[in-house]
Amino acid sequence: MQLSQQLDEWKGSFSEEHSLDEDIYLPQKALGVIAFLESAGVCNSGDDLPSLCEAVHMKALSLINTENNDWDDYYRRQEDEIWDSKDYYNASDIAHHMKLSSGAKANKLLESLGYQTRQNKGWVATEKALSFCEQLGIGENQQPYIRWQKSILEKLL
Repeated sequence: MQLSQQLDEWKGSFSEEHSLDEDIYLPQKALGVIAFLESAGVCNSGDDLPSLCEAVHMKALSLINTENNDWDDYYRRQEDEIWDSKDYYNASDIAHHMKLSSGAKANKLLESLGYQTRQNKGWVATEKALSFCEQLGIGENQQPYIRWQKSILEKLL
């Protein structure tokens, strides 16, 4: 559980409205919060209350400032791992990697650069593209399609 989630759970537990008569577990909750903050490296053992509050405030600000960047980096790394795990890519994969809106746009780009042509409601690789793709679906009653090697990106960029 993240620091911000645990702090949300404890929110209100230590307000002026609470008294030891209302919540006999309040001291244990406080010790739990302090132990958690120490283990998270937010504060040091023996910090006084103002130091503890300042440490929590600084940690919260740091979470707010870095949380979005951390998630963006995480998703980018995940996409890179998926991309690197494949040997061949279809037009949708290429479009996603190049930030195009659709596989159809990637197909049009590949066609405009002379790497494929439209045939039988599908795509056929040109002579120019044969060294870095695999042609599939050629045959009677089949729709032709192409699987591309990663090296196609160098040609498209």
